[in-house]
Amino acid sequence: MRSDRPQRSQPWMYGKPGRGKTILCSTAIEHVAKSCESIDNAGQKRHWPLLEKKA
Repeated sequence: MRSDRPQRSQPWMYGKPGRGKTILCSTAIEHVAKSCESIDNAGQKRHWPLLEKKA
């Protein structure tokens, strides 16, 4: 399968103001952060350093 459009390396959302783009993104970030709380693997924690809780 081939596409003439360039491949994006990150997701991109289009939408009119007030349609919930910010809420959707913040909910996704919270979900990832909660998922990472239970990760004990040091390699995975290094991959997501901004999601670690500060003591």
